[in-house]
Amino acid sequence: MKTESFWINSGSAKAPSRAPESFETTQWSAIFRVSDPAESISSRALEDLCRKYWYPLYSFARRRGKTAHEAQDVTQDFIKSLLEDKSLWTVHPSKGKFRTFLLTAFSHYLTNHNAAARAQKRGGDRETFSLDEAIEAGRLEEAGVVSAAPDAVFDREWAAAVTNSVFEQLRREYDGDTKRGRFDRLRVFLTTDDADADYTSIARSLGLSEAGVRSAVHRLRRRYAEVFRATIGETVGSRDDVEEEIRYLLSVLHD
Repeated sequence: MKTESFWINSGSAKAPSRAPESFETTQWSAIFRVSDPAESISSRALEDLCRKYWYPLYSFARRRGKTAHEAQDVTQDFIKSLLEDKSLWTVHPSKGKFRTFLLTAFSHYLTNHNAAARAQKRGGDRETFSLDEAIEAGRLEEAGVVSAAPDAVFDREWAAAVTNSVFEQLRREYDGDTKRGRFDRLRVFLTTDDADADYTSIARSLGLSEAGVRSAVHRLRRRYAEVFRATIGETVGSRDDVEEEIRYLLSVLHD
């Protein structure tokens, strides 16, 4: 099965060079170097990461035997604790991947969680994140029907969340200018080899020449690779970890 990540290793899609200090401002481990837990930049950065990657946690809880509502409760409660009192930060590695940190912390949380003592009405006094979109899409129930091991489910959903985040950024970049509407037509080329691509029909639908479509696809693939690497860079501890994490996520997506 081909995925959009096929183009990450394309020879024409190399990441742009960036200064080490630029990478440091985006990596997740920078959050832990802020001495004040309430510091606004650190809190926003962590919340942004949790917003992107709450669903893999939910899926993990479902595979650990939680019902849809129980998994929703425990995931929201965990993220709320992580954001508000950071009591779970003691399990974080000095360096490494946000994916590993999040799963390790959540596994500890599930093990020690006293459901009876901490039970509250779903949503509670303050809903950390809105799960409306996931509920409407049926994803909350979907997570409970897979047969893979909990860790494998988490990694699969993590890889999917990374890909979705990249696609959303690309769509935002294309919206609001003369390219609006092209992304949904061209995105097929992120998952299709040139030998199987129908450039002629896409060119006709967009009112472009075939050469124009090929040029647009080349730029889109290059930008996709750049955004994918930047997104991974937000979740690892150092620049050296980026390629390793990409290789691992590609293997998960191709399973």
